[in-house]
Amino acid sequence: MCVVDIPNVPPKFTTNSKGEFQFSGVAKGTYFLSAQKTGYAWGVYDRKLHIAGGSVTEGLTIYLVGGGRLSGRVTTRDGAAVRAARVTCYWKAFHQGIAALLPGPNATTNAAGQYVIEDVPQGEYYLFVAPEKAPLHPPDPAAQVSDELRVAPAPGFYPAGNVLDASAPIDVKPGADVSKLDIVLREPPVFRVSGKVLPSASEQPHLAVELRESTPEIPSGPLLASRIVSAPDYSFSFEDLPSAQYTIAAFPSTHRFTVWGTADVNLASRDVSDLQLVAAEGAAVTGAIRGDPDSLVPVPAKKLSIRVTNWDIPGASSIEAPVSEDGTFALRGLAPGRSEFEITGLPQSRYVQRVSISAQPCSNSILRLSAGSASVRLDVTVASPAASVLGKVLDENGAAVSAATVLLCPANPDDGPMRRARSDGKGSFAFHGLAPGSYSLHAWAEIDDSRVEDFALVDRNRSTGETVQVSAGETVQKKVVALPGTRAQ
Repeated sequence: MCVVDIPNVPPKFTTNSKGEFQFSGVAKGTYFLSAQKTGYAWGVYDRKLHIAGGSVTEGLTIYLVGGGRLSGRVTTRDGAAVRAARVTCYWKAFHQGIAALLPGPNATTNAAGQYVIEDVPQGEYYLFVAPEKAPLHPPDPAAQVSDELRVAPAPGFYPAGNVLDASAPIDVKPGADVSKLDIVLREPPVFRVSGKVLPSASEQPHLAVELRESTPEIPSGPLLASRIVSAPDYSFSFEDLPSAQYTIAAFPSTHRFTVWGTADVNLASRDVSDLQLVAAEGAAVTGAIRGDPDSLVPVPAKKLSIRVTNWDIPGASSIEAPVSEDGTFALRGLAPGRSEFEITGLPQSRYVQRVSISAQPCSNSILRLSAGSASVRLDVTVASPAASVLGKVLDENGAAVSAATVLLCPANPDDGPMRRARSDGKGSFAFHGLAPGSYSLHAWAEIDDSRVEDFALVDRNRSTGETVQVSAGETVQKKVVALPGTRAQ
């Protein structure tokens, strides 16, 4: 037996002796489905569940595999053990070409600097160490910090890198036991960042403040430290930070994505004090979905909703709002950063023809949002008839490949979002609701789903894909040969 969970849908369900589970009374919305069992890696259903009111969803299968085990020791360059450091498995995920580092299993080092991370799912990981920091409470206002140069173990990646590019990824197989993953931390000059949050009109008694390192590729990197700050002054302090670019974010500890304050800090050679984070309401997106005047069938607005998902902030949830009868919509309290919008409920015969953001033409589905800014205006025009691509995934011998990952990419990445599907038991797949144009079709027999939408991966394998050209209302049949996992690297 194992425990199956849909976040925010109580209670959790324990499977019977046959592994069967059932959730009743689930409200309309989008959900993730996961399962846990001691000795196995955390299992996740391979796609989001979009639940409509009164619907019945059956035949969902979650596969559990033996988890891996990672172990090693954390020391400084002179061999001294680093105790009470948090070692976390981070995995790099891509969505529409946007990279994000997402946290996985973790462990804390003992007095000898040793750590063991159990039940690690199959995949490629980057081990990141965050040395012990101050407790998660407001700093003592009377605390004094010496003006003398200070050194301390700095956060870093395995084996001895302070940045992701200098790290060595670890490939974890089911049931693998990978040892001697020793991590050496630098002891550079370190500095202090302190300041306060200026709350918005919707004041909160407590705010969470997070510190992350940022890079151009991944604006929101690994979590280095967090604090809970309280009224009336909402003061915070982070110590022992090496020179780097950081992002500090503040938000209510109970309603994470409704009020935001963010600041970028370039810590070079001195402490930063009196930093002010101005908290503001989360970003807002308003707009309308209209039918093309040349389209004969009106848009069925009553069945539509629009969803915005943030890909810069780990843990940020999607926010969805219904489309009213006149085609308008409004979403508020959105996390800042790069976000993707998608329209749900659009009939297969329709496709997104044009998009404009704040009156400027936009060729893809990415929004860039800022907390407290004026509402972003999003206007979407849909048209019909849409095109479809149907097909079958085959291996090199011509046999059907089931459960293959299939990716359909616009010839120009700026022309629209990538679409993915999974082949059924007969190797068949289908893409509907496509705009006329040119696409490339790719398939992998086995690949980490988090890496599929990496533009670099698609470019490396572009010569193995199938070119597809579709016109309005056309259905194209295609066969594509699946790449084995080893060729998808």
